[in-house]
Amino acid sequence: LPSHTSLNIYIRNTHVVTVSDARTADQCVVQTGGHLVVTSTFTLNDGTGDDLLVEGTFTVTSGTVDGAGTVIIAAGGGIWNWNGGTLAGSVVYTINLTGTLNMGGGTKDLRGTVVINNYCHSYWTAGDLRFYDGSPSFINWNTFYITGAVNITNFNVPVNAYFINKAGATLLKTN
Repeated sequence: LPSHTSLNIYIRNTHVVTVSDARTADQCVVQTGGHLVVTSTFTLNDGTGDDLLVEGTFTVTSGTVDGAGTVIIAAGGGIWNWNGGTLAGSVVYTINLTGTLNMGGGTKDLRGTVVINNYCHSYWTAGDLRFYDGSPSFINWNTFYITGAVNITNFNVPVNAYFINKAGATLLKTN
């Protein structure tokens, strides 16, 4: 993955880029059919525009996504697979209405002032969601399906900065 000074970074159809050592990016676009996998430290540099636009697939399995700026999971096909790892810094994540959020696997930690705005139907099948220092928030605006053994834990976080289910949104737990 080129550095954040490279201006626009494109991950094209059929290409898979794995961040397995510390990297910083800005103005990165995962095009339809492309795949960005984070297993180490991936820092977003808050430059002009969207810092990470996902039209393809973005997978976080371990490691940390940190920094500032925005991550947009695009309407019409953007997919975010969050299977573990830490979201830190002040990044704002927006999963658009026809995007997808899949939460499976291991422990998922939120730190700092991270905000997740979830406008899509999301699916949580396994693992823990833990809120730590700062005031991280997960804001649900749609239907959030929980189908496995999961836990939400709050560590040293103000009560109002937590999992927020907005009016009209639904949490649906099934076995």
